[in-house]
Amino acid sequence: MRSLVAGLVFTACFSCAGAVPPLTHVNHSSAHDLQRATVMFLWEPESCEPGGYYVVATKEGNFVGSLGRGTVLQAEFEPGSLQLLGWNPLREQAGMPAQVAQLDAELAAGKTYYVKLRFGEWGANGPQEIYSKNRRNRLMTKVCNTGDAAFMAMTRMRQNAQEWRSLPETMRELTSVRADADPGKRYLEREQATFADHRALAEQKWGHMTQEGRAMIHLRAEDGVTEPDRMQR
Repeated sequence: MRSLVAGLVFTACFSCAGAVPPLTHVNHSSAHDLQRATVMFLWEPESCEPGGYYVVATKEGNFVGSLGRGTVLQAEFEPGSLQLLGWNPLREQAGMPAQVAQLDAELAAGKTYYVKLRFGEWGANGPQEIYSKNRRNRLMTKVCNTGDAAFMAMTRMRQNAQEWRSLPETMRELTSVRADADPGKRYLEREQATFADHRALAEQKWGHMTQEGRAMIHLRAEDGVTEPDRMQR
C-alpha cells in the first residue's frame, strides 16, 4: 500500500511544473558571490520525467538543494574540484529502481555555470537518443527513452551549442529556487545509509560510461560565464 500511495504522489506531480520542491524556497535574488562559483541546475518544463523532485548533494554528503520540473536551483560553491550526485526520492519510494546522476566539476571564482537535468535521452552507458518514424510522412521524431533502460543525467551546458542560444528564454520559464540548508542537512543525516548506496551506484555507473558520456558530465572551468544576468533577461 505504501508503494502504491508513493506512486500516486509521484505521478500526481506530472502537471506541477514550476512548483517549489521540498527543502527549498523561492529565490527572490539573482545576486552572485564573486568570490565563489555559482551553478544553476535546470529542469525544463517539457520533460520525460513524470514527477517527483531531485535532491542534489556533494559526494561527501553535503546538501546542495532540490529541484522539480520547471525550476532552476541556484547554488554557490568554493572554487576548485567537486563531485555532485542527484536522485529522485519519490521515484524510489514508488518502488522504481534508484537512478543516480553524477557530475564532476572544476569551478572558478566569479563564474556562473549551467547544468541541465536530462531525462529520456540517456542510457546505462551515456547519451542514447531514440527516434520514431512517422508512417505517414516518414519523418523521424525524437521520443523519450523509458523503462529500465532510461537514466537521468546532469550534464554541462556548452557555450555556442543550440540549447545555450535558447538559454535566456528557458531561464524566463523556470521558477528560481534556493536550498533550505538546515532541513536539507537533517534530511541527509536521516538518509545516510541510502546516500551511501547512491554513492556506490554512481561509482558503478561511472565505470561503464562511454568517453562521450564522461565528457558531458564533466563541468569545466571554462564553461562558466562572468555575465550571468544576460541569461535571465
